[in-house]
Amino acid sequence: MEVPPWIFEQPPGWVSWLVSGVTLLGFPPAFVGLVLAWVQPRRTVRAAEAAEKAARDTRDRLRSYDAAISCLEAIRLLREIKAALNSAQWESMLDRHEQLAIVLIQIKERSQDLVTEADRKSMGAMLRELHKIEAQIRLRSSRPLDTEALATLASRLQEQLNRLVEISARLHAHQEISHDTRRKSRPHCGSSPRKDDGA
Repeated sequence: MEVPPWIFEQPPGWVSWLVSGVTLLGFPPAFVGLVLAWVQPRRTVRAAEAAEKAARDTRDRLRSYDAAISCLEAIRLLREIKAALNSAQWESMLDRHEQLAIVLIQIKERSQDLVTEADRKSMGAMLRELHKIEAQIRLRSSRPLDTEALATLASRLQEQLNRLVEISARLHAHQEISHDTRRKSRPHCGSSPRKDDGA
């Protein structure tokens, strides 16, 4: 079979331009698809990181509030113990001691990342000191506490109360810092804040 001679001829110029145009028209969609394939996973990673950070901030905020509330409860119990000591209400003191020990343990558990290592050691020392005070109170029937012993116990209770007030202040300061940080990092949307017209 004889091959047609036109097969070996150079195609007209318009054919070359047509092929080039089709090739160029196919390039942008392919390039866009490549860019999207690279960008989409990065968006997903950033969204996951943002969600994780929000969850971590919420968890820390709740733990901070719980620890601060427990701190206030512990301060209240310590003051009641001191008042009961002044009026020799032994049973009331022992009951408050048991409640206070539970609350202090809760504070230690809820504030692991919110207070300093020194504060955690202070709370541990506070628990040990309160157990010693409780042991002395339980001996009241066989060896009543004299005025000097009562004054010593009251002084030791006041020291524990001062420690707890300092820890509570640091917890509240942590809350304020966290709140200000979240408020500053929150994007402003909508209308700008209304300025005071001086009325």
